Amino acid sequence: MFRTLVYVNNKLADLLGENCIGSKCHKTLQGLEAPCEFCTNHIILGNKRRPYKWEYFNPSLDRHFSIVDRIIKWSNGRYVRFEMAMDITEHKRAEEALLESEEMQRKLLQAVPDLIIRTDMEGTITFVNELAFPGLEHLHAESICGRNIFSVIAEHDLKRAMKNARERLEKNIGPQEYQLHLGIGSLVDAEVNGAVIRDKEFRPQGMVYVIRDITERKRALQEREKLQGQLLQAQKMESLGILAGGVAHDFNNLLQAMSGNVELLMQSKPRDHPDTSRLLSIGRSVERGAQLVRQLMLFGRKAGSRRERLDLNREVQEALDILERTIPKMIALEQRLDPALWPIFADPVQIEQILLNLAANAVDAMPDGGKLFLETRNVVLDETFFKARKGAFAGPHVLLSVTDTGCGMDKTVLEHIFDPFFTTKEAGKGTGLGLASVYGIVQAHWGHIQCYSEPGSGTAFRIYLPAADPAEDSRDGTAHDTALRGGTECILVVDDDPEIRELTLEALESYGYAMESAASGEEALRIYQDHGRNIGLVLLDLNMPGMGGYKCLRELLELDPSVKVIIASGYPDTGHGRDPVFSGAKDFIGKPYQLRELAAKVRAVLDEEEGEKKK
Repeated sequence: MFRTLVYVNNKLADLLGENCIGSKCHKTLQGLEAPCEFCTNHIILGNKRRPYKWEYFNPSLDRHFSIVDRIIKWSNGRYVRFEMAMDITEHKRAEEALLESEEMQRKLLQAVPDLIIRTDMEGTITFVNELAFPGLEHLHAESICGRNIFSVIAEHDLKRAMKNARERLEKNIGPQEYQLHLGIGSLVDAEVNGAVIRDKEFRPQGMVYVIRDITERKRALQEREKLQGQLLQAQKMESLGILAGGVAHDFNNLLQAMSGNVELLMQSKPRDHPDTSRLLSIGRSVERGAQLVRQLMLFGRKAGSRRERLDLNREVQEALDILERTIPKMIALEQRLDPALWPIFADPVQIEQILLNLAANAVDAMPDGGKLFLETRNVVLDETFFKARKGAFAGPHVLLSVTDTGCGMDKTVLEHIFDPFFTTKEAGKGTGLGLASVYGIVQAHWGHIQCYSEPGSGTAFRIYLPAADPAEDSRDGTAHDTALRGGTECILVVDDDPEIRELTLEALESYGYAMESAASGEEALRIYQDHGRNIGLVLLDLNMPGMGGYKCLRELLELDPSVKVIIASGYPDTGHGRDPVFSGAKDFIGKPYQLRELAAKVRAVLDEEEGEKKK
């Protein structure tokens, strides 16, 4: 019943490609010998002959159809099934593509490591991808959908976030950083970017936000900025050290002229002369100036030192003995010294200066009393610790901690505490070189110094000094006193400063020496070429215009390998026996020096040469 085709329109005839009138529908349309299992005849008949709409995919035609079946009376008076089919293949394919696209989009959204949130215009969250950045694995869509987007923003960022949301309706303002509460305990540092969702008429319908966790990025940035700051600080301190060394040299020359003249004047006056006390006062001022220069040199890592194997515990104990007698009684001294402390290789005078300078600062920070705590212990530092600390190296170190319970310092002061001449004390109470010289001493010993402080919480200095190599021994010899007497040898004084040159000539002439002088290295070489046989010793300044003292020394040694040279300079003695700069020189004397000290050194060098000739 209702299975024989009695009519097909042109479209179906073209599609079937044959005269199908009179054929069975299941055979012509489906290629089947028996009626279709899904035949709708029984549905139509059981549906009181009302139209029945259904969809069907024809595999032989590879087409999708939307079909409407109904019972109608045909022209011959018989009832037939009228079937109207609409080809919806393209629509179906577009629908499947859309579903596939939506599925792909859903999978992409779930795979994105950022948190994606959609809201309506009131800010209510309507969508959230569940698999976001680490830490949100437990955050399911149902736990956040329905909440207001602004409820997840930290209170201190809320006002700015609401303002930015209003501005996004008018323009693109780019990503913003907020801290968010996402139900995982602590706040999350996040970068939030948003866009407006609009309909066909460009009316805003909601917002979509992409939220990226930048907690680790910010932490890495802060660490990088910290390391960069440490590197810049090290470079700044190195530059200031170079400047300090140059200033110290020029200042020493001035002090030498003052000191020498004072010494000559005092030699010509009796002890009870009215001018003697004034000259002594000038001499004391010169010595204070020289001490200031030495502190500058310590900061610039240019001061000479006499290093030896040292028990830091003993140095701390000796410093404590001094402090117990000098600091106010309302400051309590406490110590914790490691009895198995490793030895260090250091200058005991400079270590004492570190301890006393740090203690003096601590005392000034506790005007109403408090505690000063000194501690030593062994530590082994790895490469990570010294990654951004120029000049330091990993391995066994001795840690010296000096801690007080004073007023502390803020961040601004901490950034400058090692700068030369920086001080928080009132005028006349400090030079600003105490901590600068401590820094220089520590650096010169290949160590590292750290300062921790907060206002009202006291201050702690930690100094890391390399432990001594068991095979290491004292690098500097001990100077021997020489009897103060003169001679008749000829001495050539080479110095570009006329005052120092004339002063030195006058002083050494008073000891009986014959004198020659030169204002430059070039002039000194000409004199030595003409009179070298008669010159017993050359007193040579290093920092001069022209060829300078370094080159002059080399030229003198080429002219006469046995020439006797004493280096006299405002730069410190870095150990002429070790430094190639001084190769061939017999000794060094640093400005400002006492004229008697110079006379003794000259005589010692001349006598040493004479002793070698006798051998």
